[in-house]
Amino acid sequence: MMKQDEHNFFIQYIAPHYENVVRFLTYLFGGDTYLADDLAQDVMEDTLKHIKRVKTYDNIQAYLMDAAKKRAKKYYIKHKVFIPIDDIVNEITAGEILEDIVIKNLISAELKEWLKLIDDKYSRILILHYYYDMSLKEIADVYNENHNTVRSWHKRALQKMKIVATKMKLNDTT
Repeated sequence: MMKQDEHNFFIQYIAPHYENVVRFLTYLFGGDTYLADDLAQDVMEDTLKHIKRVKTYDNIQAYLMDAAKKRAKKYYIKHKVFIPIDDIVNEITAGEILEDIVIKNLISAELKEWLKLIDDKYSRILILHYYYDMSLKEIADVYNENHNTVRSWHKRALQKMKIVATKMKLNDTT
């Protein structure tokens, strides 16, 4: 049975992060909100079971995101879900300037529109890496992919974003 102070802790410090966990898992699973919601509930249930340990953490949101990553990885492995790999294209290194733009403007409406214009797996890589601060290694682990594959997707995503940005700028000037 849960003690009152544990219940209060859960309501005050953990429950407010539920929507962020769902949003994060939704990105991981390519927009599948039903699956994301189910897995987020599992994360919350596990957190509740281990509430005494969770109370010792300084950053509850970081704990929950880490738990969500682990839950997603288990799901990917169990159900052998994978992101389909496109034909291999020549990798062109994108400049550091573009990475800075992606980091600084990820939340902006314009960038969200740009992300919709590139392949879903590429936009997910950028969002997970720059918005959720996941390393490419962590993303590879979650998707059960080779680190070099995810690194390659990241470079391609930046390249595609650069192309989209160029096209959008050309459309603005005409």
